[in-house]
Amino acid sequence: ILLFSERARRRDGSHEVLLIGAGGAVSLGYRAPAGFSPTDAAAIDSRQLLVLNRRFDGRAAAELQLVDLAGLRPGTVLTGRPLARLEPPLPVDNMEGLALRREGSEWIVYLLSDDNLSAAQRTLLLKFASLPEALR
Repeated sequence: ILLFSERARRRDGSHEVLLIGAGGAVSLGYRAPAGFSPTDAAAIDSRQLLVLNRRFDGRAAAELQLVDLAGLRPGTVLTGRPLARLEPPLPVDNMEGLALRREGSEWIVYLLSDDNLSAAQRTLLLKFASLPEALR
């Protein structure tokens, strides 16, 4: 299990991450894109992770990053490779949820925001198809 903190930071500025397994918890870090925070993640397999990052400071945006999990050890700072960024005029809001599943040879990626009972936000459910090569 990987737990990402949206707000808690390490001394190096990366977000706090806990890797929890049979042997206990290991502290890691995650370097989000500048101005963004991680809000959800989904495992592609035992070697790769898809991470949803959001920016919601009056300029909503979301970025999906592919993170390589090879060679994890205590203190590792995870970094990702950008796969997609959503910014206006594309539909984007306070993106908080991510789900991933296979459909034939494609990966289906779902992104979710909720309006938090605020007139300034929207609830969106976005669905994207990705070719297998994009998630490698």
